[in-house]
Amino acid sequence: MGRGPLVAVLFTILYLAFPTREYYWDGVNFALQIETTRDWHKFFSVHHLFYDFIGDAEYRLTGAHTRVLYLLQWTNCIAGGALLWATFLLFRSFDVPLPNCAACIAIVGASATFWKFTTDVDSYILANIFLILTYLSLNRSPVRGAVLHVCAMMMHQVSALFYPVGLALIWRRSRERFWRDAALYTLISAGGTFAIYAIAFRFTTAREAPTLLGWVTFHADLPFSFSLVNSSRWLALGTGRLLIGGKLSRAAYLVGPLSAILIGFAAAGFTAGRSTSRFSTR
Repeated sequence: MGRGPLVAVLFTILYLAFPTREYYWDGVNFALQIETTRDWHKFFSVHHLFYDFIGDAEYRLTGAHTRVLYLLQWTNCIAGGALLWATFLLFRSFDVPLPNCAACIAIVGASATFWKFTTDVDSYILANIFLILTYLSLNRSPVRGAVLHVCAMMMHQVSALFYPVGLALIWRRSRERFWRDAALYTLISAGGTFAIYAIAFRFTTAREAPTLLGWVTFHADLPFSFSLVNSSRWLALGTGRLLIGGKLSRAAYLVGPLSAILIGFAAAGFTAGRSTSRFSTR
């Protein structure tokens, strides 16, 4: 087993051994709805169209003897390991040396935010697996990449934000064929997604809006406010918690700066090595 798969498997075991017990409310809501609602017409959620069907299928396979909350949590733990493996392949596509690839996915796998979502019940991990596969595939085939992008959209609607990245990859792949490939990619990814949503809209009985356009663009009525000072402060705090996570303990004030210094040294060494020599693919 190579270094990348080995790191991914080790983190999968860790995720399964130490799952979160502080769930986000929406994941709990998914699980309860699956257990209490046997009508599949209600499983179409506009923000993660097919995700509830995964939990329902697992619930049926276990004979309804295991809580959906745990089934989806274990699924995410395994998917988190698969996402690390896919990230390893992404780094390898840039000809990053094997040791560096393994180190990079270890940093991702151990980061607080990634660990939290991987051991929870939300649909982001599965969506990101498809997005990385989309990134890798668009360098070879706009059709395959578009199909994978549709799969990501079925896991979570926010995957639509990847579309400009997809266009940039197609441009980098071939400027002579850009317009043709971009049109093909758009037709399949956007057209396929809207077609599936249109079909789901006809079947679902849990519509948040009366029209297809209103349903697709629905967002909960949450209050938002903008303040440059407060937003900057929360941005700095959130970025720090990305790796440290949670409430900062006394140890974090020591470990955090040391980690930042080590990451800085690693980035400097990576940049220096890249500028002096070509990466080895061994």
